[in-house]
Amino acid sequence: MKTPPCDGGRITRALGCGTFIDIAAGLHLRPRLAGGWAGNPWCAVDLIGQDDEMDKSRAEAFSDGVLAVAITLLALDLHVEATGRGTLVHQLSQSWPSFVAYVVSFFVIGVIWVNHHAMFALIDRVDRILLFQNLVLLMFVVTVPFTTSTLADFIPAGGSNARWAVLLYGISNIGMALGFTVMLSRIIHHGLLVNPVPLDVGNRAIRRFGLGTIAYPVATTLGLLWPPLMLLAIGVLAIYYMAEQTQILPRPA
Repeated sequence: MKTPPCDGGRITRALGCGTFIDIAAGLHLRPRLAGGWAGNPWCAVDLIGQDDEMDKSRAEAFSDGVLAVAITLLALDLHVEATGRGTLVHQLSQSWPSFVAYVVSFFVIGVIWVNHHAMFALIDRVDRILLFQNLVLLMFVVTVPFTTSTLADFIPAGGSNARWAVLLYGISNIGMALGFTVMLSRIIHHGLLVNPVPLDVGNRAIRRFGLGTIAYPVATTLGLLWPPLMLLAIGVLAIYYMAEQTQILPRPA
């Protein structure tokens, strides 16, 4: 069924259930229900893909997949050999940096997943900028398996290589902390919350949530002084974030 032309002379065709397709642009359309119909009803539509907003579920599902892959890859650096490397107990004791780094990084990514879920629960929708900010956060997350194995490999020998490994691991953690803080600021300041909060409340939440942008550089500095301290400091921070139960934003009254 052909319909009257919309702006620019484009023709839409009804697909049923109130959905339309713009034949000229190949874009799916839906009726604009808010505010009722005005003028030509066939032209009162939203162009899906033309605005900057989308359903948050796709972004969250994609993020969950990336986090699941990253946390699984951590285990690939754990291995022992049946022959030629001594007893199992000896190999485990010699490989302690790998196992400690695995445990620490597993909970680091676990905390990221929990906080990511908590943050997205606050969101009504996502916009294009938030999607790219989320991609930057995930970019740092997927470096964690590499920086974890590098740190574990170079800690035993110490020296400058171990310090470079500490710096790489620190960059991963600092990048994730910055990514979360920037995303929360975007959510609060650009009307993406399900329940908007006063500006002062939002800014307090950003400052509290952004403490990691200070804590992780401090942990990295400690690791540069003595590399094993890096694992200890990051482990303590992971435990703190697991035990800390403060809501990102206060619940609406």
